Amino acid sequence: MSNGKKITIAIILIFAAIFFYTKLSSNEEPVGNLGFVDAGQGGTAAGSEFILLLGELRSIKLDNTFFVDTAFQSLKDSSVTLFPVPVGRRNPFAPLGAPASF
Repeated sequence: MSNGKKITIAIILIFAAIFFYTKLSSNEEPVGNLGFVDAGQGGTAAGSEFILLLGELRSIKLDNTFFVDTAFQSLKDSSVTLFPVPVGRRNPFAPLGAPASF
């Protein structure tokens, strides 16, 4: 076996050992429903936190009086219309004077 193959196998084994060690030594309880609220369970902490955040977002009211302000109304549109421009040669790497190949 060549040295490159030995090193590759050793690295894979090290990463596998680290992966399995972290999975087996973890004392955390796996998340079952990923925070979704089930009607029968009454919800989880992550689910109730999401519901509270959603309630806060729904209570936000935006003030649109800015759009009727004279300073906003005096703004002018300075956008530039871009027109298509002709591109260069079909094959920029072809020698000068050579016919187009496609």
